[in-house]
Amino acid sequence: MIFLTIALPLFRAKHIAWLAMESLSRQKGISFEWELVAIEETNNSVNGEIFGRDNIEVYRDRLLNVGCKSIKYIPLESWIPLGDKWGKIALESDEHSSAFVLQSADCYSSENRLVKAASFISKGKDWIHSKIHTFYHIRNDSLYQFNQPDVINFSAADMTVKMSIARHLPLEHKSRHVDQWFFKNAKKVMGKSFKLYVDDDYSHLSLNVNGINNISNRDDIFDKDKRFVRIDKKIDDIVPTEVSQKLHLCKSFIDIERPYIK
Repeated sequence: MIFLTIALPLFRAKHIAWLAMESLSRQKGISFEWELVAIEETNNSVNGEIFGRDNIEVYRDRLLNVGCKSIKYIPLESWIPLGDKWGKIALESDEHSSAFVLQSADCYSSENRLVKAASFISKGKDWIHSKIHTFYHIRNDSLYQFNQPDVINFSAADMTVKMSIARHLPLEHKSRHVDQWFFKNAKKVMGKSFKLYVDDDYSHLSLNVNGINNISNRDDIFDKDKRFVRIDKKIDDIVPTEVSQKLHLCKSFIDIERPYIK
């Protein structure tokens, strides 16, 4: 029986979504069944950099080997904002699923992410996240740590929410500050019983990559936002060698012109 759903929204992710798929294929310690639900605009006039169903299918055997029992791909004819994508994935997920893992296309999830998410949901938590992000600035080949000190301007990593909450997301066409919007709605659904767990185990952080897709192509944030601190590590210290080598090759895709869609 499916216990956990990986929600993977895709947009202009042709050159980077492989990173998320690699990380999901390398999960460890899985003792439960899970599913992958991806959603993507397939209209070339809207999304000219489609990752596509076929590229997801390339990973099928590897995903099956780490507990994935179902792979769903939801094609969209027209663009919808990220908030609507999260909500649509939740409604399309397996009826028995208890956990909703928010997976970004340009994020390499740590090898124990699914085990940790399943564990905390099983213990009755409604929402799990980390305040610490690790970012790879692909243009400069440098790593930064982002520390979110509070939830006033909410930004979190490795987010997982109880599925029953995800299925109650309002249809508000939210495209900006979506993490904060999702978190506020989770608290609203649960009220005073809301159980938050902030994961402070930073030894196995997921990795966010800046510079490839529509959302993350904003190099100036590293200079303007003082919450970003450069760290003395290399990408090879964070991800497997074959993954870091492929990431280095992605540098050639940074300067592709992508009109920003709000």
